[in-house]
Amino acid sequence: MKVVLVQLPVPNNRQSNLPLALGYLKAMAEAADIAGLRVELLDATAQNRGGDAFMVDAILAHDPDLVGFSLYTWNSSRILGLAQALKEKSPGLLILGGGPEVNRDGDFILSSPDFDFLILGEGERTFVELIQTLNKSGKRGVGGGKSGGRGRFERLLEQNIGPGLALRSLAGSPRTMERFSLTDPSALASTSSPWHFGPPRTALQDVNSVPSAYLSGALEGHLGRFMSIELSRWCPSKCTFCYYGRQDLPRGGKRYFDLERVRQELLFGLAHGVEQIHFVEANFNTLPHLAGLYDTIQATGANRQMRFYAELRGEAIDPAQARRLAECNFSTVEVGLQSAVPEVLARVRRKNHLPRLVQGVHNLRTEGIEVYLDVILGLPGETAETFRRTLAFVEKNDLQPYDLFHLQILSGTELKTEAIGGHHGMRWQTAPPYFVLETADLSFESLRALRLETLQHKGDDPGIIQGLPQPGPFALVAEARGAGSGGTENSIAFEVRDNHKPVERLVLDLTSTSRPISLETLSRQLGSEVTVVLRLGEADEASLKRAETILAQLSEPNRSGLWFIFAQVERPLSGPEQARLGRAIRHDEGYLDRLAVFVRPDALADRDWPSVSFFQVLPFSSAMVEQARPETVWQVSLEAEAGVERWQAQLEEAAAATEAGLLLVTPAGENRTVSKCKAVLQSFDPGSKRVWLADWRLAAGRAAADTDDNSDLAASLDFPLTLWWPQGSDELCGRPPMQELERAALSYQLAALDPPVYPRSGLKRQPASTQ
Repeated sequence: MKVVLVQLPVPNNRQSNLPLALGYLKAMAEAADIAGLRVELLDATAQNRGGDAFMVDAILAHDPDLVGFSLYTWNSSRILGLAQALKEKSPGLLILGGGPEVNRDGDFILSSPDFDFLILGEGERTFVELIQTLNKSGKRGVGGGKSGGRGRFERLLEQNIGPGLALRSLAGSPRTMERFSLTDPSALASTSSPWHFGPPRTALQDVNSVPSAYLSGALEGHLGRFMSIELSRWCPSKCTFCYYGRQDLPRGGKRYFDLERVRQELLFGLAHGVEQIHFVEANFNTLPHLAGLYDTIQATGANRQMRFYAELRGEAIDPAQARRLAECNFSTVEVGLQSAVPEVLARVRRKNHLPRLVQGVHNLRTEGIEVYLDVILGLPGETAETFRRTLAFVEKNDLQPYDLFHLQILSGTELKTEAIGGHHGMRWQTAPPYFVLETADLSFESLRALRLETLQHKGDDPGIIQGLPQPGPFALVAEARGAGSGGTENSIAFEVRDNHKPVERLVLDLTSTSRPISLETLSRQLGSEVTVVLRLGEADEASLKRAETILAQLSEPNRSGLWFIFAQVERPLSGPEQARLGRAIRHDEGYLDRLAVFVRPDALADRDWPSVSFFQVLPFSSAMVEQARPETVWQVSLEAEAGVERWQAQLEEAAAATEAGLLLVTPAGENRTVSKCKAVLQSFDPGSKRVWLADWRLAAGRAAADTDDNSDLAASLDFPLTLWWPQGSDELCGRPPMQELERAALSYQLAALDPPVYPRSGLKRQPASTQ
């Protein structure tokens, strides 16, 4: 029997997708020594970067009997679509879901007709028991369309369903999955459930009975420079809005991992070049073996080679604790305030000792540790006045910076039970991210106004959809053949396409009449995030129609995709023309779209998907300024003979006439281009506007320069696998070799400013003797 396990990433943090939970399942199943069983984690590139069609093909290439998905708020919408596509391609394939999204009140997941099994709660033992039961039915003898047929699957219903397991009935017609955003939360609760639930699974008495996902080798091929280490499955707090620790045992159970196991996992990380450790723990500094954890970190030497991150209880941080955290190289920590109003906290059973929390935050900062404070908008009993009291408390006590979160009504929480029961007067999204849209004390418009007010006061752009990825630094680089925008030949050859990696950028010249492109094949090779550059010239009707057809065919099998469409045109497109291209994308409402509810409340009703971003790239001229639109990107051509001051003046003039951004086209073959460009960009403040560079070397240098941490250099130089068409054949689908990107980044870093300028001032630096 073959099992394939999949965990999709947080959309704006694909680099850090480490499927720890799936590693536990694989390790536990292999330790059970089940005859004929093979458990595989889907290739990291496929699950982190592949588009829908790419993912389906990658999964089915394993010829699995069972596919298991790890479901979280950020990936469950997309997984439901993948499950449907898998069933359409392979009706007999069995599909399993588990993770925090799976609960008896998790109607969004329960509404899908494509899962055969669900695991509720702690999943390792339930997973092994399910595999053992299916394996007894005979290889390929449980599915409806492989060989064994429906009968053996139905007989599983006649047995007692094991603890922690839910099984979909095959009797009757399954419900068709519906998609919800601003609808009545009771819409699903009123329908009958096709699920058969086993008894609840009691929590493990000793979590150390689960083999290490790292030491067992279960996560081989999925480890980069980032690593999550779980310290416990326990939480002393009982906040009603939180899912964490809901399976805590009474006193006597061992819900934290032994120090020796933690030590071995730290040594494993050191041996594999890990640079960042995220401790999976809601209250790191309240663990019963905290002193031993500090000693273990220092004894291994991990604090000298790794940076650590954890969530803390601020009240428990005295100067000695802060000092130990600093000695162990905790560079960043998160502290939950949520609210500074006792009567609001009481409604969610949260206890904060505010004076001690304030002192704890300052103790941490005294030791040079960066602290991020969490504040939640929309808690039960919150009013505009009480929310402003919390923000005033933060500022009065110098607790900035803080992150603003919207309350989510998560399945499996006490708060959801209360809300369904009519308490707190709440209305919320019935699909992820489950944002609260209204409470008894705050209307939707009030919540939206408070968000706007808070972000503006913080200096953040309220128009940014938090969590929605933005186009990357290489979105508009010129052809592979040349470093400069002039298209001159260069000795650097781009790597040939690897068919095992998804294509993430398309540059399509639709003014050409060359051979047609194979859209069906290409659509199955795309990534989950795709940049499309449409070169439309004068954008006549023929090229616009061609662009519509291409976008529709590429997106049809990739309906959860994130799209950045750049139309490079010689004339501004009209509103209807732009709408034609944007709406050519075939898309299903997803998590990223619903994230935008407070920024663009009418987007979903108008099917104006936030997941589909559209830009017009126009050559800049003063005569065109009045025709600029919010999505206009001005292409600014910088002349070789002009000085830095002239380049800067051009940028500032163009930036004043756009909200979206600028594309800088620099001279090719100009020795001073790097130093001049660096000088201009260092003195130019684009605000919220994006600046792209046509020269991929300069783009690499700029991307690396904007990276706060050297350990993130590889991520910053993540050049998307690109297809240029119709310049040639598949050999022109590629990317610069990483060593060339790193060399370009270093050249940019070492380039002297020409002429030297004060950052963001535009003033020439005077000789030291005259200052």
